[in-house]
Amino acid sequence: MSAQTVAPLASTGTTTSNDEADSFLGRWGALILLIGFLGIPLLALLVFSVATAWSGTVLPSGYTAEHWIGALTSSDVLSAVGRSLFLAVAVCVINWILVIPAAYVSVVVEPRIRPWFQALAVVPFALPWIVIAAGMQLTVKEIAPGLFGTVGLLVLTLSGVTFPYLYWAVENSLITNNAKQLSEAARMSGASLPRTLLQVIVPAIRTGVMSGSLLTAASVFGEFPITMTLIGGGYETLPLWTLRMFSGRVPGAGAELAAVSFATFALLFAVSLLITRIDTATKPADPVRPPARIS
Repeated sequence: MSAQTVAPLASTGTTTSNDEADSFLGRWGALILLIGFLGIPLLALLVFSVATAWSGTVLPSGYTAEHWIGALTSSDVLSAVGRSLFLAVAVCVINWILVIPAAYVSVVVEPRIRPWFQALAVVPFALPWIVIAAGMQLTVKEIAPGLFGTVGLLVLTLSGVTFPYLYWAVENSLITNNAKQLSEAARMSGASLPRTLLQVIVPAIRTGVMSGSLLTAASVFGEFPITMTLIGGGYETLPLWTLRMFSGRVPGAGAELAAVSFATFALLFAVSLLITRIDTATKPADPVRPPARIS
C-alpha cells in the first residue's frame, strides 16, 4: 500500500474519532445542562428548608433540622398527606377499572370508537378544571344532592379529569405490544375475554399502566382548584394546607413548606425509580439465538 493511500485512511480514522468525541461531549454537555437546570432550584429549596436565616448572603447564616422535624411530625401535615394519598390511590383504582378495558376495546375490539375516546381525552385539557368542578357542582346539586360536597364527588371528578394520562399511556402500549395479535392468540387457546385481559394484555402493557398511573397520582396529589371548589377547607389536602400556611403568615412556615415540597418531590422521584426498576427486572430477556450454520 502506497503512502498516498495510507494518508487518506489515517485522515478518515482521525475524523471519525473526532466526530465520536464531539458527539460524546455533546450528549454529556446536554445532560449536565439539564441536571443543572433542574437541580439548582431543588438544591436551593433543600438549603432553604434547613436554613436558620438566609438574607443578604450567598449562603445561610446557619443550618438546622427543626423545620424538617416540625413539618414531618405535624399532625396537620400528616393528615393532609394522608388525604392526598387516599385521593391519588382511589382515582388510580377507578381509572384502572374503567380506562384499561375502554382502551382495550377501542384498540382491539372496536377501533371505530377510538376517535370518540380520543376526543373525550382532550376535554380536560380544553376546559379549565375549575370550570369542570363548577359544572359538576351544579349538576350534582340538581340530580344527586346527597353527593354535593362529599369526598365521593371529589374522587369522581378527579377521575374524570385525569383519565387521559392513563388512557394515552395504555393506548400507546396496546399498539406497541400488538395487543390485537396477543388477543387472537389467547382466543385460539380458549381463553375468555376477562382472562385474556387480566393474564395476557395487562402484563404486556404494564409499562404504560405504571407510567400513566404515576402521572395520574402526581396530578391528583398536587391538585388544588377542584378540591377547593367542591369541598373547600373541610377536606384539607396537602395543597390546601400549603394555602393555609401562606395565607396565615405563620412564622417559619416558608421553611416548613420548602421541607414538605422537597420531601414530596423526593417521594415521587423514588416511586418513579422503583417503578422503572420493577419494570426492568420483570421484563423477559430476549432469547439467545443460536449462530447460523455455515455450510
